[in-house]
Amino acid sequence: SAAAAGAGLPPVALFSGDTLFAGGVGKFFEGTAEQMDNNLSRIGTLPPAAKVFCGHEYTVTNYKFAAALEPDNQQVSARLSWAMRLRVDSLPTVPSTLSDEMDTNPYMRVVTSRAACGKVCLLMHKITGEEALQHGTAGGSTVLGALRRLRDSGTMQDKMEDAGAIHEKQ
Repeated sequence: SAAAAGAGLPPVALFSGDTLFAGGVGKFFEGTAEQMDNNLSRIGTLPPAAKVFCGHEYTVTNYKFAAALEPDNQQVSARLSWAMRLRVDSLPTVPSTLSDEMDTNPYMRVVTSRAACGKVCLLMHKITGEEALQHGTAGGSTVLGALRRLRDSGTMQDKMEDAGAIHEKQ
């Protein structure tokens, strides 16, 4: 098991800066979706218990996007509610764990799980109409690029606010 494999080893910490955030990733200012795919794939090889220290506190906004993208994903919903409760009390959501990110971060899920990539691919096709996504078989870097473009476009803003309002009541 992963726990047994890591027994006796010192804890792993990832200081991910602007690459991996709790629930999201950084913008592709100078890099490409292919480079982000490679970076997230490498990060995904770390132990699941690795602590992820990101460069900014964007967790609530990132999980609002994830919940708007996948409104039926209970793990994402729970993570958004958790983050909102902490932030109301001005408490940090960082660090996260790699396990949490692999379970709930849509960008990490696209890279580390073929099934999640296919699901997100089909959801993205419904939202964006991008032909490359229509069959749910696009590769991780294609889906990562489409996800980041959607996030950056602001077209999900209303759905993100709706997701936040639902979780404020919980």
